[in-house]
Amino acid sequence: MFSLKLTSYFLDDALNSRYVNDEGLNEEVLSMTRTLYDPIVAEKAKLEGKLEGELEAALNALIKGIEPTIIAKITGLSLETVQKLKAELAN
Repeated sequence: MFSLKLTSYFLDDALNSRYVNDEGLNEEVLSMTRTLYDPIVAEKAKLEGKLEGELEAALNALIKGIEPTIIAKITGLSLETVQKLKAELAN
């Protein structure tokens, strides 16, 4: 948290030394830096990336002709999700 405050401080200082001292700008910079370093946002992105990888693996396995039940067991995706992917491939 200390590095977030330090980063925000330097961004505020740099912006205010070049531009006007604008409280709205300070709040916007602080909000943006919180978002960049928010562990909840980072965890959500990590989970989304993991799901994307599992979906890609399932699609590749379906293309190779592997049974959906096996794909579901290997990827951890639900059988319903794998069957939906298979139906999308058929279209």
